[in-house]
Amino acid sequence: MKNRISGLTLVELMVMLAVVAILIAVGVPNLRNIISGNRLTTQINQLSNHLAYARSEAVTRSKRVGLMSAGGANWEAGWTVWVDDNGDRVMDAGEERLRVAEAMPANIALTNDTGSATIVYDADGTAVETQAAAVAFTLCNNADKAVPGRELTINVTGRPELTKTDVDCGS
Repeated sequence: MKNRISGLTLVELMVMLAVVAILIAVGVPNLRNIISGNRLTTQINQLSNHLAYARSEAVTRSKRVGLMSAGGANWEAGWTVWVDDNGDRVMDAGEERLRVAEAMPANIALTNDTGSATIVYDADGTAVETQAAAVAFTLCNNADKAVPGRELTINVTGRPELTKTDVDCGS
């Protein structure tokens, strides 16, 4: 009986490495876009959840509850959900802070089409800012403009909803 040595030849090994290299070259850029897209989705969902929470608390407490941006019109700096006891749409000392959102990762831009630094819900759950028209928030990744942005709209009844997942961020 003859002993056979099993294994890969050098040619087979080189072909296998070439196939793996091609798969990696094709797959890694797509994976990066998926990860960037998921990060944007996480951030816009956090905003949506805090808006829904503020609306719910306004109805529950029968008081105005709002979100105030930590960075003026630049919402990516974070925001605070608070009870607007005196109804002046300004977070005053002594007013209860319900939740605080930390600043978003670098290169993320979150703006709204009105430039407003606050969104306040009345006791009936309607947003003061949307009584005339809806307010839209746009979230983009400034480091990778090829990744589609997200848009969240607060409709005239005050309900936040994700309206676009393919916003052109200026590629």
